[in-house]
Amino acid sequence: MGAILHKLISIHGIGKFCKYDLVKPGWNGIFSDCNAIYADNGSGKTTFTQILKSLSKESDIKTLQKRKSFDYSEDVLIDMLASNGSSFRTLRFNGRKWNQYLCDIIAFDSYFVEDNVYVIDLEDAGAV
Repeated sequence: MGAILHKLISIHGIGKFCKYDLVKPGWNGIFSDCNAIYADNGSGKTTFTQILKSLSKESDIKTLQKRKSFDYSEDVLIDMLASNGSSFRTLRFNGRKWNQYLCDIIAFDSYFVEDNVYVIDLEDAGAV
């Protein structure tokens, strides 16, 4: 079994997450096998899913780099922990690339639906 995403530590300089560190009570940053994220529009959900996508596919890095926070002069930095069951390792994004990548991360967002779901409208085809 490969490594799985275990915990979010910090996000600095991406979208709304200028200096996000896990210090708020309510969530310890540890992921489950399947996670649902819901929040108000404009709260950073799409940015967060883009972070996850870039962690699993190197080709998504350029899209993540375009999300650098406005007026953020420090280096972009994202830290997470991965687990292989017996040990942990740090996953770090330094603004250019991750120090390692994980597979098997699926971010089921509107972009996923747009790319992978085809909807047929029978009314438009004259079938009704």
